[in-house]
Amino acid sequence: MASGFFIDWDGKARSTDDPGAGYRCEVDGVARYVAVLGKGGATVHEATLYRSLEDIAKAGKFAVEKFAQALLPVRDSLQMALADTTSAVETLRSGVEITLKQLDSAFQGAQLIEVNPLGEKFDPHRHQAISTQEHEGEANLVLNVFQKGYLLNERVIRPALVVVSKAKETS
Repeated sequence: MASGFFIDWDGKARSTDDPGAGYRCEVDGVARYVAVLGKGGATVHEATLYRSLEDIAKAGKFAVEKFAQALLPVRDSLQMALADTTSAVETLRSGVEITLKQLDSAFQGAQLIEVNPLGEKFDPHRHQAISTQEHEGEANLVLNVFQKGYLLNERVIRPALVVVSKAKETS
């Protein structure tokens, strides 16, 4: 069996030879896969196998490299726009729209998804209500979005700031 290291559920590096706390590991060195098994033999965690602690450090250090490369053209475009003092407003607007498309492309490549829940049912896991407003229709609908939210690989990194409907009070 191949041995090495993996990142545990708390983000700590552990050895496959001694994962601790009564756990044991099954390792597939070819697929670079680690299954951490509990005392009953059930899989409690799955992870990537790293051959050394240095490999783990490199993976963390360069994890955002692809995203950073995708953002460089966005920065270049913004710098060119600021350096241009002769263009008309229409030209500047067109440049900003192109830059926004570059940014959207970088976000898409990084699995960074925009959340714009206007008209959707309020979801406290993805939305943050900043106020409520009486509404004729259904309660708990998003009536207004003050700030869009974002998900990174389905995990909320910023909830959408929203106004939520509440039922009209009857007199």
